[in-house]
Amino acid sequence: MINVWVAGNRWMLRRLNMISIETIFDQQLETEHNQWQIVICNHQTWADVIVLQIALLDYIPPIKFFTKREFIWVPVLGFVLWVLKFPYVLRASTGHKRTESYRNLLNARSMHRARQQFHERPVSILIFCEGTRFNQEKYRAQKSSYRNLLRPKIGGVAFTIDALQTKTNHILDVTLVYEGKTPNFWNFLCGKCRRVKVHTRKVLIKDLSEPSIRSGIRQLWQTKDQEIDRLQSEFNF
Repeated sequence: MINVWVAGNRWMLRRLNMISIETIFDQQLETEHNQWQIVICNHQTWADVIVLQIALLDYIPPIKFFTKREFIWVPVLGFVLWVLKFPYVLRASTGHKRTESYRNLLNARSMHRARQQFHERPVSILIFCEGTRFNQEKYRAQKSSYRNLLRPKIGGVAFTIDALQTKTNHILDVTLVYEGKTPNFWNFLCGKCRRVKVHTRKVLIKDLSEPSIRSGIRQLWQTKDQEIDRLQSEFNF
């Protein structure tokens, strides 16, 4: 069902000539619809999800990701995410009724259900390691040491690697770069972003885990930061 929805989105974007998606692979990525995948990517706009799904549609199983439970109340979007069985997590709350321990309990149950679901059939789990969309306000508040990225969070990566450790031996490290100003979702749908580059490379989990997942992700983020600079420079030629 997800692939049908994504294929429809791809047909629409091509038919309306809304955007050119250039997919770049470091190594030849064979069609692996029967292989589980872990996808790690930088995050700038909700359009990232559509771009990734279209760029990788012919190569990997359907993409799913952990989404905020609050989205279940968003008209249309919430229904789509529920029908497609995307796993939900609760955000931190300062309210009195939803304590931290209660939120953690519900998230733990959601994680357990997701782990079982991941093993039912091949799936691609998308992780936005920054945990939120990049913008200059968040960048300044966080005092990130990277030029183009927020600091990565490790929890989602560690959980997914543990959940799929018997299913895959690598991750797909994807870097997204839009031409010019990063579009918000509405501007993307209105065709105000003409080009986007999607750079993909395989990274073995054993290499990422030495000496630890935390240090491996930080090194990966340094490489991604440099890759963003390189891809942005190519738009000027």
